[in-house]
Amino acid sequence: LEELGPASGLRTHRSYWIAYEAIATWQRRGRQGVIVAINGDEIPVSRRRIASVHAALDTPRGLAA
Repeated sequence: LEELGPASGLRTHRSYWIAYEAIATWQRRGRQGVIVAINGDEIPVSRRRIASVHAALDTPRGLAA
């Protein structure tokens, strides 16, 4: 993942990474979050990473929360 660089996608959880191009939307669920991929898969966002995921997606390139 380090070879892909930070502009390619997001690490949302210890075992999950998603490309920006694959993100349809994201939502908070309690203290955690979920990214919904364009294929319908739900990718968990850990409590530890929710602020950085929100910041990354709340940019002109990303999605508004």
